[in-house]
Amino acid sequence: MRSLTKRFVGLGLLVLLCTGTALAQPVSSRHGVGPYFGFGADPDQFIVGGQGIIGLSGSRVHFSPSMDFGIGDEINAVTINFDVTYDFLPASSRVAFYAGAGPTLAFLSSDRYDDDTEAGLSLVTGVKLPGKTGNSFNIGIRAGLGDIPEMRMTAAYIFNMR
Repeated sequence: MRSLTKRFVGLGLLVLLCTGTALAQPVSSRHGVGPYFGFGADPDQFIVGGQGIIGLSGSRVHFSPSMDFGIGDEINAVTINFDVTYDFLPASSRVAFYAGAGPTLAFLSSDRYDDDTEAGLSLVTGVKLPGKTGNSFNIGIRAGLGDIPEMRMTAAYIFNMR
C-alpha cells in the first residue's frame, strides 16, 4: 500500500498542479476547484478527493479532472479521472445538469492482495446548484467501466476561480 500510494500520489498532485496552471488563464475562462466526499460501491468505500473545472466563458463543455482516495472493503483506492462534461442548461441558469465521460486510472492496494493498476472509462452525471459569490455545490454519480471502481456518489463544493 505504501509503495503504491507514494508512486501515485505524485501523479495525482501533478494532475492538480496542471489544473492550477490552467486556472491561471485569462478571466474569459470559466473555472473552479474544490473538495468532495462521498461513497462508492464495488468496492464499498468512503471517498474524499478534489476536483477542478476548466472551461471557456459561455461554453457548456468543461474539462473536469479529479483525484480521490477510497478507503474500505479491505482495499485502498486512488483514482485519477480526466472527465469532459457538458452542461445541458445555459450558464445563465441557476441550476445546471451535466453529463460526461473520461478515462480513469485506478491504483488499488490491499494487505490481502497484490497492488494493481487499472484503467477504464468513467461515465459521469450530476447537478450543479448555485452557492454564494459564484461558487457551486455539485452532486454527482460516476459509473466505472472496466476494472475500476464501479460506482462513486459524491458531493462537492466548487470555489469559483474567476
